[in-house]
Amino acid sequence: NAGCSTDAPGAAPLRVGRLICRAGGAACLAVVSGGAGATDWTLGGFLSETVDITTNRALDPDEDERSFGSTTRLTFDLTTATPRSAFGVTAGFSSTNLVADDGGTQDRPFDPNVGVFYDYRLAAWTLGLRANASARSAAFNNPIGLEADPDEPDDDDPTDIGDAEDIGIDDRDATEFRGRVDGTARYAINTRQAATFGINYSATRFSETSDSLVETDRIGLSFGFEQAATASTSWNVRLTESYLTRDDEDNSATWTAAVLVGMNHTFNNRLNGFVSAGPNVQYEDRGNEDDVNFGATGSAGFRWQATPTTGFNMRASQNLATGDDGEQDTVASLSAGVSHAFDSATSGGLQFSYSRQSANDTLFPFDANQESFNASPTINVALARNWNASAGYSLTLRREDDGDAVSNRVFVSVSTRF
Repeated sequence: NAGCSTDAPGAAPLRVGRLICRAGGAACLAVVSGGAGATDWTLGGFLSETVDITTNRALDPDEDERSFGSTTRLTFDLTTATPRSAFGVTAGFSSTNLVADDGGTQDRPFDPNVGVFYDYRLAAWTLGLRANASARSAAFNNPIGLEADPDEPDDDDPTDIGDAEDIGIDDRDATEFRGRVDGTARYAINTRQAATFGINYSATRFSETSDSLVETDRIGLSFGFEQAATASTSWNVRLTESYLTRDDEDNSATWTAAVLVGMNHTFNNRLNGFVSAGPNVQYEDRGNEDDVNFGATGSAGFRWQATPTTGFNMRASQNLATGDDGEQDTVASLSAGVSHAFDSATSGGLQFSYSRQSANDTLFPFDANQESFNASPTINVALARNWNASAGYSLTLRREDDGDAVSNRVFVSVSTRF
């Protein structure tokens, strides 16, 4: 366990890493102990460079500033498999630089991430473990206006947190740490029925804390049952629960539960669809006050391969969502898209999305306090073996109580797998 020690001074933000490190160690031991089969390891990687020009990157109703962005991503993955198990580790980083027309900049020179997975099959059981951790600048939690001097926040900008001396730290210099662990189990009762179970834990920590940087912990549970009614139709029922705590001045907590009944159906080899719906309830404790809200959760969609080269998709959903800020909202969304392969090397697509967000005291979001629309055409080209290029445009419209905002983005990206 020496490699998992977090007792060094200043290691408080790495509390999230302890659980992930131990989970990864357990997975490694399981692979070693169960490695009677194939023990070949496969090493691969992914590298990409994306440049973009974006107007109003922060979606501020009072701004229309143009900025230039550059993001580099590098990832390595190491995997192995035996007849009963599979194990893999992924590690990488991203680096982002933004430059505004007036010379203001924001940089994330090194945002590391690491992940591990482990799957094990034994008789009727299928077990899975997933864990990941990442770090990044807290200044990128939410888009903010680019300042020529980040040490002098704009008093007229409501997204700016004020002078550093007023809160003890500068949020833009803080580092955010995120971690998540998921465990799943599936038991095949027979060839047509199965029971499922899942548990997950996630946490957010900061190198420094303030009123606008709040640490959170969330734990979730799920129980399900699946039934294959026919060769083309299956249905399922699922119970989910989550408990979110926030280290704010009220030590607030939110408990959410939902019951979902769903069905999947394959009409033919080109068309399939799904539907899932059910009620949910949410209890919110904010210290001296609490609140209970009821809502409806559901989703439905389809995929249609109209021709060998053209496909369509559509999805609608509604959820009673809890953000890390603790606010509860009913969010309804609709997305649709089309993809087309022009030839063996070139393909393109067009995707639309629309969402409405309202206070959670309404069953359906008729009176939205935020509406968003996005349209994104893209084109992809296979340059050579394992090399690809893509380009696209994105239009985002957002309407809120304090005004409307429009953002335009044009990007070009080149990537390779090795």
